Amino acid sequence: MGWFKFGGHDCREFELRIEHYPSIPTPERQTEAFPVPGRNGTLYYDKGNFANVTVSYECWFRAYDRQRIVPQLGQKINAWLLGAGTQYQPLQDSYNPTFLRMARAPQGAGAIVNRFMLHGRCTIDFDCKPQMYLIDGLRQRPVDSGAILINRYPFPALPLIQVTGTGTGTLTVGQVEVQLSGMVETKPVVIDCERQNTNDPQDILSSSNMEWPSLPEGQTQISWTGGITAVSIAPRWWTV
Repeated sequence: MGWFKFGGHDCREFELRIEHYPSIPTPERQTEAFPVPGRNGTLYYDKGNFANVTVSYECWFRAYDRQRIVPQLGQKINAWLLGAGTQYQPLQDSYNPTFLRMARAPQGAGAIVNRFMLHGRCTIDFDCKPQMYLIDGLRQRPVDSGAILINRYPFPALPLIQVTGTGTGTLTVGQVEVQLSGMVETKPVVIDCERQNTNDPQDILSSSNMEWPSLPEGQTQISWTGGITAVSIAPRWWTV
C-alpha cells in the first residue's frame, strides 16, 4: 500500500492508504489558436506555460475500534485536506518520493463510502501545479563565485537566491546581471526568481534588460563582484 504526504502531514497518521499506483497526468501546454483565412491548418501561439493537472489517489482507511468510526475519522481527514483553503501545499507520494508537487485538495476526500462503520473508501483529487520539483533542488546550498550549475531537465528553473554582503555588488547568473545596492551584512537579500520579488522593501535590486535570473537546460555559471561576500541558491529543478 502506498502513502502520500500533504501540507506537513502523512496520510498514515489518519490510517489512510493508497490502494494502487495512481495514473500519471501530463500537463497541457497553454497555446492560443490562430486560424488564417485561406490557409490550411491552424497556427498556434505558445503562451510559455502549462496548465494544472489532477492527481488522483484511490484510498481506503480502517477505524480499528468503535472509538474511531468511519464518520469521525473521515471528518479528521477532511479537516486536514481542506484546512489549507486555496493555498498550495507540498504533495509527495511513495511512488516517486524524490519529487514533489504543489497542490491543493479543493474537495477534500470527496464522497466517503462507509463499510460497517469500520472501513472507508474515497478518491482524493489534488489540483496540482504542473511542475514536479526535484526535492534535492529545493534545498538552499552555498555556491562559490565561478561555480557552474547544471540543469538536467529541458525546463528553465527559477531559483531562490540568497545574497550576503555590504554596500553594492553585482551578481551574474548566466547572461543576466543583477545590481544590488544598500546591502547590510546582517540582512541577506533573498531574490525569488519565480515570484519576481525580494525580501527587501527598498529598491536595492535592478537587473539587466529587466530580466530575472533563470537556469536553462545545461550549464549556467554563477559569479559576483563588489561587496557580495556569499551566495546560496535553491535551484528549484523541475520537470513534468
